[in-house]
Amino acid sequence: MNKTSVREGRDTQTDNFSMISIPYSDHCEYFVTVRAEGEEGAVEMQQTIESMVAEEGASIVSQDVFISSLEDFDPDLEKRTEWPLTWVIEDQPSKPSLTQSYVWAVAGIEAQPISIDNRVVGIRFEDDSFRYVRLGGLLPEDPEASLADQSRQMFRQMILGLGQGDMGFNDVVRTWFFNRDILSWYSEFNQVRNDFFRNQRVFEGLVPASTGIGGNNPFNAALTGGLLAVQPKTEKALVHVVPSPLQNSALEYGSSFSRAVELTLPTSRRLLVSGTASIGPDGLTRHVGDVRAQMEFTLEVVQEILQSREMDWPHVVRAYAYLRETEEEEAFWAILKDHHLDRIPLITACQTICRDDLLFEIEVEARGPHHELPKNRRL
Repeated sequence: MNKTSVREGRDTQTDNFSMISIPYSDHCEYFVTVRAEGEEGAVEMQQTIESMVAEEGASIVSQDVFISSLEDFDPDLEKRTEWPLTWVIEDQPSKPSLTQSYVWAVAGIEAQPISIDNRVVGIRFEDDSFRYVRLGGLLPEDPEASLADQSRQMFRQMILGLGQGDMGFNDVVRTWFFNRDILSWYSEFNQVRNDFFRNQRVFEGLVPASTGIGGNNPFNAALTGGLLAVQPKTEKALVHVVPSPLQNSALEYGSSFSRAVELTLPTSRRLLVSGTASIGPDGLTRHVGDVRAQMEFTLEVVQEILQSREMDWPHVVRAYAYLRETEEEEAFWAILKDHHLDRIPLITACQTICRDDLLFEIEVEARGPHHELPKNRRL
């Protein structure tokens, strides 16, 4: 992938397409969220994404694709992509069939692919402040192995990909795990992760932000995953954990992730908020059985994290909302409208949360405050 010239950043919106662009002095970032119905719509969606990338002279850093069922999987797209592609199958199929995609892209920067076994699983690039490695679509080597062994294989894949980017796991600031049938083995997965973190001495430094959520994949694997790792290039480039004002650390109840992580650059800040649910400061689920109250409380928790960093919802460039039941989406959009939040760039997917009594979870990524507020738009 070749370095390209920087075009003036711009924002674009149609009914099912949202693009936020953030220009810097020598490059530009793009955050694209797209939604499409049916097989024909999914093909058109991907054509729109790739046309936008070509028009902007950009390179795709990562792409996440949420599909309603295995029938929506596009093996041709999987084979021809030159960037990390993460497929997530919803736990409950949408009707009509729905494909949603989020793309992070950059222009003006040389983006180099990272491959494992002839499959592109990552992109490495750098700007004036950080070196970056983004891995995605990672899979265990043996989908017939035990759940614990597949988890260990996942972490080995992460180490292999990071090594190609001249990084180690202590450079990781964000992880994603989509675990099939998560409720039946989440404690087992957490034990493997804890053992790996101890082995890598992660607990002695920064514990990454993370999302661990239910989700199937087209490859019959127990889980698929990804990560973001960074290395500061200057003393002004900083990485630190951001606490949640309304919650205590997840480490206190045995879940190995930070509530949020912030990257500070000379001209901006990047806030990576973990998958957040209705969990109180005591580590217990709040509002058991009341999905609307869980949604309200979770949004309040995320807003407090944003505001603690002098940001707010208009700074959000990406959001994934995970709903336990498809019928709950209407209630969620009603809440967003009530709080004037229905213009955030959002993917909603029906996925099982990591606790049986949790009905809703959301993760967000924000940029600010040194840029003018992005014009976030609802799909």
